[in-house]
Amino acid sequence: MKAVVLKPIVWNSLNYLRPSGNVGGGGFPSEAGYGHEEWNNNRHNGWDEFRLFHTEAPDRLKEYAQTGELGMLIIASNGPQYAVGIAVNVYYNNEELREIISSDLNLYRRWKDIWRLQIVKDKYENDQELFLEEWKKNYKWMAWRCQPACFHWFNEPIKLFPKKISGKAKLINEYNRHQRIAPEQVLDIVRDYLPEDSEIIRWLEDDNFDPKMLPDDYEPPRAAVVPGKGGGGNRPTDESYSYQIVSKVLVEPKHSKLQERYVEFLEEQGFDLRENENYIDVIYERDGHEIFVEIKPTDNLQSKYAIRFAIGQLLEYRFKQNQDARLEIVLSARPSNPQEIEFVQHLGMTLTYFDPAQDTFISI
Repeated sequence: MKAVVLKPIVWNSLNYLRPSGNVGGGGFPSEAGYGHEEWNNNRHNGWDEFRLFHTEAPDRLKEYAQTGELGMLIIASNGPQYAVGIAVNVYYNNEELREIISSDLNLYRRWKDIWRLQIVKDKYENDQELFLEEWKKNYKWMAWRCQPACFHWFNEPIKLFPKKISGKAKLINEYNRHQRIAPEQVLDIVRDYLPEDSEIIRWLEDDNFDPKMLPDDYEPPRAAVVPGKGGGGNRPTDESYSYQIVSKVLVEPKHSKLQERYVEFLEEQGFDLRENENYIDVIYERDGHEIFVEIKPTDNLQSKYAIRFAIGQLLEYRFKQNQDARLEIVLSARPSNPQEIEFVQHLGMTLTYFDPAQDTFISI
């Protein structure tokens, strides 16, 4: 089930193209003079067919982001409070993935955008080397990713009216927290600022939201029958069907489905196995050796990144848990680049993928 929340970030007077020096409200931005979210509208935030952005990442939100079932209306305070951007079908970038992203995008070079700010120079007493020492510890933060069609940054901030939304004089403004909001409320705020065929609108109109993440006083809207369409709710049934076809790839929990399918494949061959033990997706025994398996769907991630990510995990698992274990990567499709296969084989690992034509898994 899905969740959509209000997520505060630091104010930026340059429409989030680069840090502007307008920081406040405590936390890291006040201490450092900038926030990692200040590049959220930067055109260089594309990676592997995803759109990257940052906010603080509470554990509760990470749970929904594991399967892309998280949406955020991103807000900021500058006297009044404003909606500055929105993202849906959001995934969390864990530490290993942030390492890859920061390397691929060369995020380290963004230090120049920060050092131009007088507020930062003042905090470090114009000592650039001292600043760079701290920047090396902090530049790899890019918490979230989603499909480009699921991300929108508003050309102008949208003024919010807190009492209309929550009945209180002010919405949440702590960067490390979030506030529950109903999808209908979000739609009321953003609909006029998005294209009619927006994937964001479709995601919000779907009614599969977790009741625990709705406001306490939430009352679902009455069903409205659309003439000639049938059905009810927020949109006609044929649009619901269209949404399921267009966006199914975005919301399925693909990791668990691929793992479930591979486990069934192993069991059919008579292997005894264990799942989700000490962070390892699957462990089974073959030829007197334990096999550590890392499952990596490649529907929402290019195979080269999935492989690179899996290799680091598997090597760490083997080092810490059983240095005699053999290692296997399972993908949802065969890599199109032969070098990716050769790379895995060169490391002495097994690469397994699902072949839909034969409806089975193939190891190479």
